[in-house]
Amino acid sequence: MDRLDKVISNKGFGSRKEVKKLIKNGFVLVNGEIVYEDSFKVLDDDLISVDGIEFVNVEFVYIMLNKPSGVISATKDDLHQTVLDIIDDKTKGLFPIGRLDIDTEGFCLISNDGNLAHRILSPKKHIPKTYIVKSESLLSIDDIKKFEEGITIDKDEKCLPAIINIKEDHYELT
Repeated sequence: MDRLDKVISNKGFGSRKEVKKLIKNGFVLVNGEIVYEDSFKVLDDDLISVDGIEFVNVEFVYIMLNKPSGVISATKDDLHQTVLDIIDDKTKGLFPIGRLDIDTEGFCLISNDGNLAHRILSPKKHIPKTYIVKSESLLSIDDIKKFEEGITIDKDEKCLPAIINIKEDHYELT
């Protein structure tokens, strides 16, 4: 059970002070009933409505996004649009689990569940990831060996070894 003002603020409806005003002015319903007390305790799965916008009280949010090219996998950036900029959910604490380059498009998981992120991203967990790569030229045997040994990117970041499957029109890296 959490305080109503905290839950609403965490969903991005304003600061705690702003949310308390919304509640006191009768703009908030819990399970169809107006609630005027900001300290009201809400349960998991309670239906909350703020000025006509409904949401269910849940601890964690999970969003699957097909990240378009030109958008970065970050929580904020002054120069580029981020994955958080293009979703409707304004729950506080959301972040992309993993990274895709700005020019890359594909599956991006967004959540506020840090434990899940750790379980997915930790190299010790050995969660396989597959990338489909289209190249303008064929990879040489030396290029393939480099991927299989683990390439270095950004001058100092050593990637884990990858298995390359050569397909008719693309490569699959696992």
